[in-house]
Amino acid sequence: MSTSALFFLFLLAATALKIFERLNRDRLQVIQETLRDQNLDEASRRELVAELSRSRGGKVGQEWGLGKITYAAGWICLCVGAGIFFESDGQEDGALAVLAFGLGLLSLPIALREFDRGMRKR
Repeated sequence: MSTSALFFLFLLAATALKIFERLNRDRLQVIQETLRDQNLDEASRRELVAELSRSRGGKVGQEWGLGKITYAAGWICLCVGAGIFFESDGQEDGALAVLAFGLGLLSLPIALREFDRGMRKR
């Protein structure tokens, strides 16, 4: 893998982590501000407190879920595969394999969700 592909991968991962951090911080701030509202009924308050406590602790797999992790990995594989494909000098087969793997990872959560819906309807 070339140096530019590694740099691109690092830049992509760092940007994604920064975006996830900002979204999570904003979401928690909205929950905290909503909890300060005096007109909030008790059931909503309990639900918000439970959501806030889930967000403060736990492991990454519990917070994100396996579907979100495979979806993110699929996008990373697609971007890396495209970068390898356009930067490659005769390595198109490897790039196509990474692209196909990324497409499989992207479609896995969708397929599992649809499979689960079908099983619940029976």
